[in-house]
Amino acid sequence: MLQNWQAFSLSQGVLIVAELVISGILNLTAPALLLFFMFKRWQIFPGWYMIWAFAMPIYSVVDSWAGYLAFPDSFPTLDDAFDKETMRDIYRSVWAAAIWIPYMMRSDRVANTFVN
Repeated sequence: MLQNWQAFSLSQGVLIVAELVISGILNLTAPALLLFFMFKRWQIFPGWYMIWAFAMPIYSVVDSWAGYLAFPDSFPTLDDAFDKETMRDIYRSVWAAAIWIPYMMRSDRVANTFVN
């Protein structure tokens, strides 16, 4: 297994490890923790949810851009890094943030459940 890592440059290996860690936090750990906060009705839920919703599209863009820079053979052009599925994920996360962040900030239901 370790021999396979020798095929990657240092920057590629760092990107792969960083992507696995950050993706694990944003896509697995954070949603589970947010669900816990929500069901416990903790006051920190709306704020942490907004941070997570804001971070998701940024992570998608930075991850694709970093992949383009670190793997020039796999992504000869920037359009290859931002393929149709990647752009769909970015659009979805932007729309989700555009809808849910203002809702968390202005909703009386959110305020009554988590803040008051």
